[in-house]
Amino acid sequence: ELIRGEAWGRISLRPELSFWKIGIGLDFPLYLSPAFEPRTTDWDDILDLIDKVYYIRFGQRYDPFYARIGSFPDYTLANGLLMKGYSNTIEYPAVIRTGANVAINTKIAGFDLFLANVREPVLFAGRVYVKPLFMFFFPFDKLETGLSVVIDMNQYSIKTKEEMKYA
Repeated sequence: ELIRGEAWGRISLRPELSFWKIGIGLDFPLYLSPAFEPRTTDWDDILDLIDKVYYIRFGQRYDPFYARIGSFPDYTLANGLLMKGYSNTIEYPAVIRTGANVAINTKIAGFDLFLANVREPVLFAGRVYVKPLFMFFFPFDKLETGLSVVIDMNQYSIKTKEEMKYA
């Protein structure tokens, strides 16, 4: 990784602390200079701890209520026809995008709303669905019908692999 024009190596540990339904994903990077000396400026202030929070979540993705804010390395909407494997961390840590996802899932209906970056809201995804045969037995109780929408108001912001090399 280039830091002020100098190449640095990066090793990162990403543990998740979980208690009850709350999970906090952390990112502990260690930058090493070409001489294998650690960079200490990322750890010299108490406010640097805020930068170490990768995400905060409540519940799991298909629980009755789910919410997450932070990084999304692999987001798929519904079965992935419109959005599969989306990542708001492609330029991380040079560009940090704070995304948000809220979902409600019941036996009868549900919805899933996603925003890729709350600071610059240009990519939205959402889905509402109903389970018309919820009162029947497996496999009919799992049948869903709904509407999914993805809106990218700045589709030209996506960089190619070649552009990423020189960013």
